[in-house]
Amino acid sequence: QANPDTTFIVNADDPLVSSVTYNLPTSALYFGIDHKGEEIFSGIADIKSCPFCDETLIYSRRYMGHQGIFECPACGFKRKEPDIVAYDINSGIDSSSFDISFKGKRFHIEVRLPGIYNVYNVLSALLACYSMGIPIETSIENLAGIRTAFGRGERFNLGGKSIYMLLAKNPASFNEIIQLLYDKNGITVVLIINDNIQDGTDVSWLWDVNFEILMERSSLIVTSGKRAYDMALRLKYGGFDTSRLLVEEDSLKALNLAIENSDKDEIYIIPTYTAMLELRKKLESLGITKGFWED
Repeated sequence: QANPDTTFIVNADDPLVSSVTYNLPTSALYFGIDHKGEEIFSGIADIKSCPFCDETLIYSRRYMGHQGIFECPACGFKRKEPDIVAYDINSGIDSSSFDISFKGKRFHIEVRLPGIYNVYNVLSALLACYSMGIPIETSIENLAGIRTAFGRGERFNLGGKSIYMLLAKNPASFNEIIQLLYDKNGITVVLIINDNIQDGTDVSWLWDVNFEILMERSSLIVTSGKRAYDMALRLKYGGFDTSRLLVEEDSLKALNLAIENSDKDEIYIIPTYTAMLELRKKLESLGITKGFWED
């Protein structure tokens, strides 16, 4: 039972989330995207069946994991028409730009946040502010001051290189990061994999990530963390040239190894959660990054 005074802010593109409010007699505002770009990866989804009748959902577009324009052919459950929609999305490693449609008006948005997942975050924040009486124009103006949180698209300089740190927690987030790197070639990547409680102690999910696309675009990959050798094995069986693969369990040493052996100006670190915290702590001790509470 929902309080009748409650307003839900709901991702219309997510069948699992939107099923919660689909038949509720309460107020809900829906957000979604209308993007004509093709999803590079498929198969990674938290839900494939209708949450009401268990029939396989049909997608006319899929944007990220199981999120997209969906419909159940059996019971009729389908994506709600969003109240706010993002169009013409261009997302890179540093920023995203897109247009939104809201109540018959169109606005252009530019944010210093990477990835289609952050487009969803922006839409949900705009609707949340609107539901509390803040004009959409005011919220859009304040988006200019937002930047990436620590470890989530964070950028710093070390050894004459621009270093990007892109947190990945699961196959879906890993694939989204790989999608951000899709247009790049000959890149240097540091993959730092831990298996602590916060990361998940079972790392078999590494075999669900589409590392093959990352391998095709990488000239050098360094694996690190508690599961550095598991990650290296995954790449080896994926067909990556082991002469371009280095293994170093210590994350800071692994980063320095990448810097020393790369002829590129940019290096991309993709760590799991505790691996990101450990590396940042080492970088903070050297004065390279600040504590997350200081950002």
